[in-house]
Amino acid sequence: MFRLAVRGAVSLSLALGGDRSLCEFVDAGAPLGSGIGGKAVLLGGGGSRVFVEQVRLTALERRPE
Repeated sequence: MFRLAVRGAVSLSLALGGDRSLCEFVDAGAPLGSGIGGKAVLLGGGGSRVFVEQVRLTALERRPE
């Protein structure tokens, strides 16, 4: 149960920050390397660590809906 509560708290915190805040947070993360999928960073904050893999969007995904 503790693990789910932490995941929920981290998810809520990231969601409430908005796109700009999330981008700044990811840009400030500790680089872990890069591979086929994209760059990977490790984020920390609030006592939790979050692994993030930055994947480029395709042209289709960037199109407005």
